[in-house]
Amino acid sequence: NSKLQSTDDSPLAGFKPGITAAEEISKKPKILPRKSKLTPPNDSLFTVFYNLFIPTEAISAANAVEVLTEQLEQVAGSLRRFEEGEKNSKSAVVYYNLIGNNEIYPMEKISDLCKSLHPGLSCQLLNFFETASEAATLLDIYQFCQNDDKASVQRTNNDTRVVYIHSKGSYHSSTHNNNWRREMTNSVLHQDCLFPPNDACDVCGAQFYTRFSFMFPGNMWTAK
Repeated sequence: NSKLQSTDDSPLAGFKPGITAAEEISKKPKILPRKSKLTPPNDSLFTVFYNLFIPTEAISAANAVEVLTEQLEQVAGSLRRFEEGEKNSKSAVVYYNLIGNNEIYPMEKISDLCKSLHPGLSCQLLNFFETASEAATLLDIYQFCQNDDKASVQRTNNDTRVVYIHSKGSYHSSTHNNNWRREMTNSVLHQDCLFPPNDACDVCGAQFYTRFSFMFPGNMWTAK
């Protein structure tokens, strides 16, 4: 219910005027059940949830499409690295929410882009929002991980690992944002995050802070 249109800079951006951050955070989100459960293919190597913002302004939208293309190429690149030395091809699924502009790059073009980057990469639109925050996609992850129907969840319910990324820099393009986004995306798609040497590792990302709060600066991560 926030009107935040980007995932950039301040973690407190997007709160309604007149409402403090503490008041906004303390609200219990209204989680609506999905009409259909998300069921990744059984042969899917990993599952990505992607919060994608494309602005309505032409110049900013063009930049957002570049960000989209780059991040999906990073996902495809991760798949290709897992295929090295393997006889069988790999597959992965990206579930995404599109925020802001669904005309310049509609879901059909995104689906075609994914297949052109890797034949095993499936990109599926969850919802389109004119305005929304990262909370929309984070709630989708929550519902996916809380699914009681174990048969519909990739591998086993407790061992499934999900990746969360967002299109940082799609609204405020800068060298800092672009470099930070690339590093965070590469980290959560790295083999050591997707399949850590110690399976007890249940969360992974570029940086993890324990001071002030438990958090990943930039908010991209892989979790079990």
